[in-house]
Amino acid sequence: MVRNLEAFEKDKTVKDGLKAAGNVFKIGGKSRLRKSMKSGSRGVTGNLLRSIIVRTKRSKPGVIIGFKQGKGGGSHASWIDRGTDERFYKTKKGNNKSIGRVPATRFWSDTESQDHPKAIKELYNGIEKGINRINSRR
Repeated sequence: MVRNLEAFEKDKTVKDGLKAAGNVFKIGGKSRLRKSMKSGSRGVTGNLLRSIIVRTKRSKPGVIIGFKQGKGGGSHASWIDRGTDERFYKTKKGNNKSIGRVPATRFWSDTESQDHPKAIKELYNGIEKGINRINSRR
């Protein structure tokens, strides 16, 4: 579909399609995270929801879908997705005290596996929209 476009236009249309496909994963991940957090004893936490990002690469066609790191970011996303075993720390008396465990929610793993076909369709639709937009300008 993009064979007849110039290099700059080709990259832009592919990036637009990739961003649309990335947004499918972002929306699916957020909705699954909300459902999994509501089913537990805690409410929905905002830091992990806000940390899901979709960024296109600058120099070449590509998209990065994941979690922001840093203050208030999603550095704990893998713990929530995969869960943890029982964790302990040593007290001054030499005893081990339990911190607890995190049950696996599999929100991100499920998003990857279940939303993949929809993301591929959205990728092709985004590229097609970009091509139509460029052709209408000509």
